[in-house]
Amino acid sequence: MENLETALEPEGTRKKLKRALRAEAMTRLEEAARTEADFENVIFCWDKLDANRERKERYHEPIRGDMTLENGLKFNGRIFPEWMCSANYTSVRQGRYLDVIFNCPLELNEMTGHPVLCKTLQELNVEYKSLLFFLIVRDWTPQTYAAAVNQTDRNVRKKMTRLMNRIQKELYTELNGKSNLSLREKEFLAEYEKAALADGEEVRCTA
Repeated sequence: MENLETALEPEGTRKKLKRALRAEAMTRLEEAARTEADFENVIFCWDKLDANRERKERYHEPIRGDMTLENGLKFNGRIFPEWMCSANYTSVRQGRYLDVIFNCPLELNEMTGHPVLCKTLQELNVEYKSLLFFLIVRDWTPQTYAAAVNQTDRNVRKKMTRLMNRIQKELYTELNGKSNLSLREKEFLAEYEKAALADGEEVRCTA
């Protein structure tokens, strides 16, 4: 039979007590770590806590993922009117208001939280912003975009290649030599240097 004091104790108080005990246990675990295996165990515990926190946060975050805005929409209006099947209406209905506010080539820099990429995208001219928006965000093919802007698909592919090389070069220049990098940023630096060496180019390190 459940203890009467435990039953009358507020739920919030018990959660705070559990968090305090967990934090104290992690502190003792960190202070007692001496060997490499001990530190690996500490990292494993922190990764597990972070994974649980991110899982709980995902329950309350409307995340679209890597799908295009038009994925799975029905435009024939058989069940719902066509105006209710638009990508913008679907985003508003699901609470993804930022997808609608920044659904524009001129607001391309607002679609990333990375400071370097945000600055690079903001400094692009309108032509390159439009190219990147429709080929990456809208997932258009070079042929579709070429027909829309009255150009050849070969010209579109060449512009896209130059643009991606420019973005990668500026990103590498900004990140190279810094210590507080994420795992993905470290992977990018390694991949960029490997590709540059394969092409016979000299990679200059600022570190």
